[in-house]
Amino acid sequence: MDAPDDLPTDIDQLTWDERCRLFGEVLDSPEITALIAEIAAGRRTGRLGYGTRAMVGMVLVRTMFDCASWMQASLLAGGYPEIAEALGTPDVPSVWACYRFARRLRDLVPVLERCAARLAEAATEELPGAGDAVSFEAVDLVAFTRGNLGTHHDGPLHLRTSHPDATFGRWSNSWPSSSRPSMYGYKVRAMVCAATGLPLRWWFTAASTEAHQLAAEQRAALPPQAKVVPRQDRTWLELPSAVEAPRAPHMVPFGTRGMPATRVLVEVALLTRLARAVMFARLDPPAPRQSLCASP
Repeated sequence: MDAPDDLPTDIDQLTWDERCRLFGEVLDSPEITALIAEIAAGRRTGRLGYGTRAMVGMVLVRTMFDCASWMQASLLAGGYPEIAEALGTPDVPSVWACYRFARRLRDLVPVLERCAARLAEAATEELPGAGDAVSFEAVDLVAFTRGNLGTHHDGPLHLRTSHPDATFGRWSNSWPSSSRPSMYGYKVRAMVCAATGLPLRWWFTAASTEAHQLAAEQRAALPPQAKVVPRQDRTWLELPSAVEAPRAPHMVPFGTRGMPATRVLVEVALLTRLARAVMFARLDPPAPRQSLCASP
């Protein structure tokens, strides 16, 4: 049965009250609740502060509402009572608390991966046809560097670069031309559902890592009875404040330095997209299925 015409076809078409409701639903979902409990269980020292739920909520605020910085996310949460009420704290977390929590998330990547696995399993259950056909796709993340390690006139080597963990590697697609055969940065390879366009599993590596090096792990991650289809080069990675040009790959946003910080940004962005799609499907009344495939 076709969905009624008065229902929204994309999350961007929701009213502000509906978007705040969706944010509250995501924060109260069983998968995110388990993530909050797992992070809180690993706390050993320090006073409670704003609480784990409020800090995880601020991470979701930045990714769901596409905030370019923690300052913008803090101002957004403090300016709207609906978001502050969903966070469950009388005081909105400060900018510095958000920076400290983002730094802490670098050591909690396995926790984020387990939450993403739960969300991917929920997506295959909630969305019809999800996981029946998948494609393996990749996105290039261009990092920042000085171009070389030496200074002018045979001077001393640079002691530190912006992204010391990044490496040179081949582009994942046919762009750009042969005049630039390599790129400097990272790669995000994902197993993307062909029906919904949602990433079900992903791998964050340096740019020098080739696809065949992950072939065994990718085959092991295939869902039962899943069919592999050719890559479709769709937009499945949504980074907040990402710099994009026509036909150009993503660039690592300013303020993110090194592989740990960049990986957390990618993990949270993909995790949030899965959570948003799952809760958007659970809303009453449900939204049309084609909304999950719409590009941002």
